[in-house]
Amino acid sequence: MTTLSQRLLMATCLLSPAAVAAQRCAAPAASYHVRWLGADRFGVEARFAVPTSRLALRFSEAIGRPEAQAASIDALEGWSGDAGAAVAYRGEGTWSSVTPLTRVRYEVVADHDAVEWTGGGIDEVASHFGDTYFFVGNAFFLHDADWPSCPIEIAFDLPEDWSILSPWPGGPRSFHASDVAHLEKNAFAMGRFTAGATDAGTMTLQWVLDERLASIAPVLVPMMTRLPPVFADYFGATPAERYAVVVFKGPRMDGGAFRESFTLTLADPVRAIDALVWTHGLAHEMLHLWLGNHVRGANPAEASWFTEGFTDYLAITLGYRAGLFEAPMLAQRLANVIRRVRLAPRLSPGVGLVEAGREKSDHWERIYGGGAMVALLIDAADHDGFVAALRDLVAHADAPVTQAGLLATLDAHTDGLGTRAFALVDAGGDFGAIIAWLGRAGVEVTGFSPDEVYVRFAGACEADACLPSFVRR
Repeated sequence: MTTLSQRLLMATCLLSPAAVAAQRCAAPAASYHVRWLGADRFGVEARFAVPTSRLALRFSEAIGRPEAQAASIDALEGWSGDAGAAVAYRGEGTWSSVTPLTRVRYEVVADHDAVEWTGGGIDEVASHFGDTYFFVGNAFFLHDADWPSCPIEIAFDLPEDWSILSPWPGGPRSFHASDVAHLEKNAFAMGRFTAGATDAGTMTLQWVLDERLASIAPVLVPMMTRLPPVFADYFGATPAERYAVVVFKGPRMDGGAFRESFTLTLADPVRAIDALVWTHGLAHEMLHLWLGNHVRGANPAEASWFTEGFTDYLAITLGYRAGLFEAPMLAQRLANVIRRVRLAPRLSPGVGLVEAGREKSDHWERIYGGGAMVALLIDAADHDGFVAALRDLVAHADAPVTQAGLLATLDAHTDGLGTRAFALVDAGGDFGAIIAWLGRAGVEVTGFSPDEVYVRFAGACEADACLPSFVRR
């Protein structure tokens, strides 16, 4: 028998998304209880106030593991009320039941390190390092993405000497995600570790650092504190009050960004010169809090030129503003943007910016270089309008934005520069046009073959005071 609060919550399923958002939730949509079972296993018991006939995990491609994340789910049982209910696996990370489920119980095997993930690296799935277990929610919590926009409760029953790094508010052992998207699109960690914490002024940061990477702590911690105020000042807001960061050793440098969290993997040993790369990666992933996880594309793949390309460009310019590197490196990184754009037509012939996002890993230069080039062109021609457009998108991110909406917002603040810059890059990025466009802004560009591009600032400037105003600190 359902309670009155459960019936009220189930009724919200009949409402439109806007009406659901307007409702005050009578009860959490679901609650999860997580236990440590030992031997790299966790037990999960979930109760659903909104019964569901379909449960899912994210499905990433992996070498030699056709069922991907689902292969780590074991001993799944289901109930509908007090009666047992059969739950069948349907493939590609989905399960279904003929009878709507009100409760399930299952185990998660923390064996993800044994897998080579190709549909997103290990930083977007799960890992075990030292006595710490990191998971992305959608590799751990079986869920229904169509639940109404109501809170999700998460409680942990773990050894007393274990800690929890949570992107969700609450604590010390009980937390609540604002809705199912914030449950499954976030990273968290459990284990024997001491989390670092700092107040960055605009939000509270907490992190766990793999002990094998302890040598980077003197660089990592000040940088994480320094970046959020720069980003918040630029965008005029911070979408989250708390942010969780997991940094661990992996086969290569990579990173994953989520709603209020991100992960960074670094190859060990980390050399001093590697900071040029991983600090850029950290800035990029943190910027996704604004672009990619707050401002989102109605079709995420087709908006990748913006969410990835603009993010990569801002990791350069705002990284410089935050003091991560000096003017010569700024010039080199802007040259890299142009070099990617010149190489893209050879590596992805005939593929436009929107189309490239459908197979991002195959058209990397098109997405990251092309999108960053669009941002650079607009910013160089009208910095104030560029910033105003980004602030507008951040301030109105309650609904995903379409391709037409992105260009319309950029155009509205820059007298049509958004469409003109997009068209130039989408057509292949005529080098002469790029040289002339950026030259008017004080950025001198030259090159020979597509893989040879050089940038310097007008007057051979290498001091902040004489840099073009759009990149100045």
